Amino acid sequence: MARLGFMTFGILKADFGDPSVQGFVDRIGDVFNVAEGAGGFIDHASSGKLDWGERVAPRFADGLLNRAASTLSIWQDVEAVSIYALQGVHSEALRRRQEWFP
Repeated sequence: MARLGFMTFGILKADFGDPSVQGFVDRIGDVFNVAEGAGGFIDHASSGKLDWGERVAPRFADGLLNRAASTLSIWQDVEAVSIYALQGVHSEALRRRQEWFP
């Protein structure tokens, strides 16, 4: 049975902990909770359920790891991840991304 890996990666305007990106940080838990309850969701890298290996950032992010926001999740199909990503709390964060990302 096929599965779909869904990765997001972005560099925040400021380090985690900076008030200017706190609105993004405040949504992380809700975004993961909604994903875990979504139809078609299988797992995400920070769940602790599976050994996903070492987290490694792309080379272009060297020196920016305090600002690197990323996720990796597995879904049953593209339809399931599309519904999740384009609705609800994740969609709201996408609409506001210019507040937190350059």
